[in-house]
Amino acid sequence: MIKKIILALLLVGMTAGSLCSCQPVSKLQVDSEISSELENIDGYEYAPFEKFNSYAEENGLAGTKVYIYGEVTKISSIDDAAYAMVKTSDGEWNIIFGYCSTDELKDLYLHKNIYAIGVYTGFSDKLVSPSITLDRVQCDGRTKSYNQLSDLIHITTEETSNNTAAKNSYVLETNQIDYHTLSKDEFAKKVSQDFSTNKISFDVNPYSDLTYFLEVKGTNQLIDANIGFFEFGYEIAITLPTDGDTDECYDILSNGLKSELFGISFDDQVDILAHYKVDEINYEKNGIQPFTITETKSDSFNMLFFRFKH
Repeated sequence: MIKKIILALLLVGMTAGSLCSCQPVSKLQVDSEISSELENIDGYEYAPFEKFNSYAEENGLAGTKVYIYGEVTKISSIDDAAYAMVKTSDGEWNIIFGYCSTDELKDLYLHKNIYAIGVYTGFSDKLVSPSITLDRVQCDGRTKSYNQLSDLIHITTEETSNNTAAKNSYVLETNQIDYHTLSKDEFAKKVSQDFSTNKISFDVNPYSDLTYFLEVKGTNQLIDANIGFFEFGYEIAITLPTDGDTDECYDILSNGLKSELFGISFDDQVDILAHYKVDEINYEKNGIQPFTITETKSDSFNMLFFRFKH
């Protein structure tokens, strides 16, 4: 694979050199030619740095399945989400592993060349580089999956509802507000306020133009939350532990369900809370501004997804 990449680069370089005698060739043109020469990896295309080094709203490439090849120069974390900086031949990227040990990642990848394979999620102002949410990493002849966050990005299917609101249910005094009227910052601030409790607070931490993390304060529980701004709509993902002080988790969910972003009836709030941790939640609101709530369970965590559709 490496030999093919080197050969492709040499061929493109020769082509670009011959063209220079006739007309100027932009770096983006050369990058595109390099990309077309390099083979895909299981449907993931090679990502030239110049092509992706801008906000996803500008380049229109959000959600593109890509890969890069380069040296891991740094591994750290932001709000417990591990990331690495990868220096390629044409620029520096950041790649998101998800919620895993940075010490383990350093042992595996630091100062090594890797193939980072995943989904382009925009430009990170915090890390001043384009971002890839990983599906997997290839290094030293081994492949390891890191798809916890990438799974959130690819969940675009609509779920059917098993919990329809009763005709005579108690309606909240507050009406559902139209999230389309809110900017990303306003939407994220609304989420952080409405899911906060007397003991636990969420602070907004923009990671990229498509992903905002929510910092959790006031608890030792491993609670993770983020907001994704995608073409199909907005998504709030909250991971709550099922052991330890679960009352804290109930308080967070209970407060969040009261948010004007949802406008869920009192009966449905009670029903969702009753099913949490016991049965799968599968709720779809029938209204002018539809959204869904679904839940994925593991032995120690429940992941809840609030999805707003355009």
